Amino acid sequence: MFNRKPDYSFYKIFGCACYPLLRPYNNHKMSLYFSLCVFLGYVSNHKGYICLSPTIRMYITRHVIFDENVYPYALSPNPFSSVSSTTTSSSHYAPTLTILQLVPSSTLQPTNVDRMSLSHALPQNHANAPSTSSPSRSIPTSPTTSLTSHTDEPQNICHMITCAKERVFKPCIFIATTVSGLPKSTKEVLLHTQWLSAVHGEIEALQNNNTWVLTSLPPGVKPMSYKWIFKVKYNADGSFQRNKTRLVAKGFHQQPGFDYFELFSPVIKLITISLILTITIQRNWHVNQININNVFLYGDPKEFVYMVQPPGFVTSDSNTVCKLNKALYGLKQTPRSWFHKLSATLCSLGFNSAKSDTSLFIHLKNYIILFVLIYVDDILITGNSPTVIQPLITSLSNEIHY
Repeated sequence: MFNRKPDYSFYKIFGCACYPLLRPYNNHKMSLYFSLCVFLGYVSNHKGYICLSPTIRMYITRHVIFDENVYPYALSPNPFSSVSSTTTSSSHYAPTLTILQLVPSSTLQPTNVDRMSLSHALPQNHANAPSTSSPSRSIPTSPTTSLTSHTDEPQNICHMITCAKERVFKPCIFIATTVSGLPKSTKEVLLHTQWLSAVHGEIEALQNNNTWVLTSLPPGVKPMSYKWIFKVKYNADGSFQRNKTRLVAKGFHQQPGFDYFELFSPVIKLITISLILTITIQRNWHVNQININNVFLYGDPKEFVYMVQPPGFVTSDSNTVCKLNKALYGLKQTPRSWFHKLSATLCSLGFNSAKSDTSLFIHLKNYIILFVLIYVDDILITGNSPTVIQPLITSLSNEIHY
């Protein structure tokens, strides 16, 4: 009908040994990828084989390796235990699976530690596999190592030297600590000198940054409130470093179209980073990386945002509120405000935003090429003139005070 011979390669012999891919059925990543099964037939509604496992479970998959020279149920009523004694040599997966592990040659008798099995089952020619009549045996392979096999388990003949084979394990320590003693309110802060000092330092930093001015609340406007965040910071060795506090605005009280509009803040694309780094490698340029501390405090919001005075630091005129001049953590438009602040600063220094990626800024003048890549508070600077990059970093420091 179609002027071509039909393809019968999909059809396999009923009852032969097969090894379906079990990865989609596994609940653990260390489980076996393959297991000896018996081929029972095909699925009628889609392409796939039906395989019967030793646990009398049906696996339906189209990723199956067949050994049509072996028929487990033709050998014994319990095919999965006796198929190894009559399997012929084949280029496919062997019906019996054995684990081989490296153990010290001085220890001929395997210990409990040496019996740990590896995770993946790899194919091995059955003609070279050890007999399953004995529970285990040692096969010396070199003056310093020997191979130990265990029956009824998957086999691994990978020749790669791994930490498991060399008995080298990295120490893994998981430490769970519960921080106690953190203040839950401003009343508790007044009782602890260290926390009170940290809170005063945060308020002083915000005031020095001219974050807000006190003003009367316009009619019909409901101000947002604040929340104090307390955290104990530790050094790398686990010793105490300092008490850290942060004043955060409750941005979930903001109303769209009133105290915030656009929220999207672009970041550099990964393909752009790869392209620029490729150029720097080819031309042997230096790459400088700077990080902005308290990055969201430097943005200038365009909207009028009003908030109540910080709890515990209310002035004598309690009817006044804070009108934000700078962005604050917790505001919805904070990331966008910061990006506008940084992009405006770079444009004032002679940079132009790339049309293909708005987070890439390019400076071309007098045979000098500079690239600035922005990813929130991480900035990469590179170019063909290292003597110009350092003044650029100094100018950014003067504008943003990081």
